[in-house]
Amino acid sequence: MTKKGYSKVPGQDTTDQHEIYHPLTTANIFSMFTFWWLNDMFRKGNQRPLQQSDFLPLHEQDRTRDLTERLQNQWNSDMERCNKEGTKPKLWQTVIKIISFKEMCITSSLALLESVGRVTQPLLIGIIVHYLRFGNENSSHLYLCAGLMALNSLFYIFIHFNDFNLELLGMKLRSALQGIIYLKITLISQRTLQEATTGHVIDLISNDLQRIEDVPLVADIFYGFNWLKHHLSCV
Repeated sequence: MTKKGYSKVPGQDTTDQHEIYHPLTTANIFSMFTFWWLNDMFRKGNQRPLQQSDFLPLHEQDRTRDLTERLQNQWNSDMERCNKEGTKPKLWQTVIKIISFKEMCITSSLALLESVGRVTQPLLIGIIVHYLRFGNENSSHLYLCAGLMALNSLFYIFIHFNDFNLELLGMKLRSALQGIIYLKITLISQRTLQEATTGHVIDLISNDLQRIEDVPLVADIFYGFNWLKHHLSCV
């Protein structure tokens, strides 16, 4: 048992250099968008079955202990503020506050690029079909549309990277809430603990928190659909 009740997975090599190094920390923009930083592990898996030491270490900012501490500190801060204002704190507001401004900007920008790419693709196809059907002496516009179509295909790279970030964000939120539930169980009295059934706790950890994990991805899809709907209405 280590600090605050967290221990390493049995069989994990604590002397391996991979434990203190994650390739994503030094990956450039091209490597991040194309997931090039995973090639070493894929290459090993292609040559032989992967072992425990072959898997990448957990990123420092993705550790449950750190995520739980951030959520706990933010919740305590919100509790103090609400006590002074005479209001009741809300957990969903606290969860949103632990999402960094950088993560919000990246996901929002990539979601906007995805929406723009999905809107412009059929418009460009329509222009190309119009040129091919009726003909036009000025072929520079046709080549321009074809080039924009090729450039538009690059948006799918951003889509996969954005989905990866949203899935990772959902896992962070679920891990933080799981840590809060664990801490809550260890702090409540034995009498109160007897009133809560084991099935209720399992349902919180499995079903309810699974929905929390899906929230970022669903919110991104709703954002793109809402933008697309209003954009087409304006057009």
